[in-house]
Amino acid sequence: MSARHELPLTKLTDQQLDNYLKEFDQPFNSFDQKDIEASLQQKIHPKRKVKFKLRAILAAAVIFLAVGATIFAARMTVKKPETQSTKRKKTRTALQKARAQAFKNKISFEEELKSAPRIAPRPKAAEEDTNKTAIQFSDDTTAMSISSVSIPFNHFKSLITKTSFSSENTIYQVFVEKVYDGDPRIEGKTMTIKVPGGKQNNSIVQTNGYDPAAPGTEVVIKIPSYANRANFTAQDHNIFYRTPKAKQFTLHRPADLSPAEKKTDQEEEAKINQMVKHGVTPARTKYLAVLAKARKSGRTQENKIYQIPRETYNKPAEVRIGYAKNFAEMDQKSSATVEGVVTAWTKVPNAKNTAVTILSVYVYRGLTAKSKNLAGKTIYVYQQGGYNTRRNILNGMSSTLSEQELNQEIFYERLDFPVARIGTEVVLNLAKVSKNTLPKGEKVIDLNKSYSLFQGEKSIWVKNEGGQYQFEQALGIPVEGNSAGDQEITAEINRLTAKN
Repeated sequence: MSARHELPLTKLTDQQLDNYLKEFDQPFNSFDQKDIEASLQQKIHPKRKVKFKLRAILAAAVIFLAVGATIFAARMTVKKPETQSTKRKKTRTALQKARAQAFKNKISFEEELKSAPRIAPRPKAAEEDTNKTAIQFSDDTTAMSISSVSIPFNHFKSLITKTSFSSENTIYQVFVEKVYDGDPRIEGKTMTIKVPGGKQNNSIVQTNGYDPAAPGTEVVIKIPSYANRANFTAQDHNIFYRTPKAKQFTLHRPADLSPAEKKTDQEEEAKINQMVKHGVTPARTKYLAVLAKARKSGRTQENKIYQIPRETYNKPAEVRIGYAKNFAEMDQKSSATVEGVVTAWTKVPNAKNTAVTILSVYVYRGLTAKSKNLAGKTIYVYQQGGYNTRRNILNGMSSTLSEQELNQEIFYERLDFPVARIGTEVVLNLAKVSKNTLPKGEKVIDLNKSYSLFQGEKSIWVKNEGGQYQFEQALGIPVEGNSAGDQEITAEINRLTAKN
């Protein structure tokens, strides 16, 4: 072996060590790694050992810091979901900016009105589409389109930040401060709305004898529904004003109203001011009262159920070919989709082979356009299960039961699809029941408001303890069918019902 092969290994660099080993006939992998390390340890001076250890520690520290920095950077790039408190803080900050902008615009607006003559509006008032109202968002950074949310009226409180004119309308730019019902995503956004009025030949068009509202005025706006248009026109009976010095929201009502019309307007103003004071709509206030009463009745009902024999049965899960793939398709195929609370049960007398219960449901709101007229009403929904005698359930089948047992009333329901209890908040997808199918039904219910569950257990969602709607399945037994569609529909239902 040449002289260079006898050099101490401790004086060789890594590259030199590789070259040194390659000169042997055997490949490097054939050397025993432990022998090489032992040889290195024997020849390394103690001081060099310390240096190697320090270098190893330093290298490990560098690697640790690099990995930590990478993980930190990755976490920082992941957008965390916005919490309610964060959203409220952003809305408050944006509201402060909106108030400052309104103050600036108010000065120029008052100068514009100071010398302008006033005129009455044209006989033809601006038209209002009571079925589909439009909204335009312009918050400088976010453009958004709002899907249809069809309930009788949506209420939101806003601040007028700018007032301008066209020949037909007065145009308000408003900052949405609070949404009482409807789509919560518009909260904190800027909207453009129109009201009858405007400016013609440098003359201000007054509506019902009132000047257009100045920037800085708060308004509560009622709109029938959301749709995808550029803007919308709010009629004078659907917008309530409160100036900075006023305590109450009021309508700009005509002076020539009859006493009955004036009383109606005053009652509406009182409802709006209560809504602002307590943070809930009049419809919500009534619903909460109905809900509290129903829950009290529900506790009494549960005691009764447990005092009589209770029997259950199993039924194979239903497979629904061609069932809805999404919420829109479900809406198209069914008669109505509503949110409400079960307030009472009515037993269908002498039902055979099963038990049938008519659920009385107070409708809080309709979740589709075809359902909005049901809000605030009580409807009747048929569901299998409930009270009946064993004789009716067996319906002639042979049995070893005694006459007393056959005539005894029991509570009979499907194991995986229990009857919705009184006081339960529900979302129902419904099919209208024809009067001809229930010739004797008019004796117990109003057949004009009679429905069945459109697709059985896949047409009723109950609110859980977390405030989310889920299928009414007591034991969590899965229902076969279009599970992906079920999930999408359930998610949309929870989105539509998220705002009270």
